[in-house]
Amino acid sequence: MFKNTTRIALAVLLLAAPASAQFISDVMIVPVVAHTGGLNGTVWVTDLTIFNPMDYAVTVGIQFQPADRPLSPGQIHQSTTVLGPGETMMIEDLLPTWYGLEGDLKGWVLLITRPPHVANPYGTKVHATARIYNTGGDEGTYGQTIPAVEATVNVGWSSSLVTGARNDDGYRSNLGIACMNISVRANYRITASDGTVVAESFKDLLQWSMQQWSFDELGVGSVQGPLTVELWMDPADATPLPCAMEFPKAFAAYVSKVDNLSGDAEFLPAVPMSPFVCD
Repeated sequence: MFKNTTRIALAVLLLAAPASAQFISDVMIVPVVAHTGGLNGTVWVTDLTIFNPMDYAVTVGIQFQPADRPLSPGQIHQSTTVLGPGETMMIEDLLPTWYGLEGDLKGWVLLITRPPHVANPYGTKVHATARIYNTGGDEGTYGQTIPAVEATVNVGWSSSLVTGARNDDGYRSNLGIACMNISVRANYRITASDGTVVAESFKDLLQWSMQQWSFDELGVGSVQGPLTVELWMDPADATPLPCAMEFPKAFAAYVSKVDNLSGDAEFLPAVPMSPFVCD
């Protein structure tokens, strides 16, 4: 296992024409990673774990896109590592450990084993998960496991839905969206348990980047009971035939729900009603 900096073509970020939406693949995303302080004394870090299920050594591209600013190729942190057959590696506290990045940071990660972007045989796949957890207490860590998937990518075919969010005295929630191409407009609607709309608007996403907003920032306020979020791409941005495009516009969204007392967090992916699956 070794680390090597390299350039991975930006085209791979577009997840063009994936064979299937699966948890073990040659192109996957982790929609949020972080090394940052949070509310109520929380301190969030990220561990990334990658498993090589192949019977030969695999080169894995690991590409970090920082949050909250539009990105050009030179602003994206790119590297590779090699895993032996059946090997599992874990990178603890990913952003400072792997990339040498300091300060409060968050963003999203692309994992790729697909040639010609990295030197592997066609059909090479890996399995990966991330864990974002709070290290700010004395009782151990509290956190959320985030699978690296294609299934949450939305290309404008349908709405994405996430349910089980909370924003009340016991819990706070955040909405995060990663943009996988040039800027698109993502519309959102948040409803209470009785179907009442408590917030509705849109966000113009930053290219190649990700952004996160608290539900308070989105105008939700304190609401008792579970909340559901619906997101959809603005019709003007949707690509009619994304599977025929090398550069389809796409986003992936999630809700992070945090226990206000313990600082424990849950990751809730926003799943498209019609997943991005191309033949």
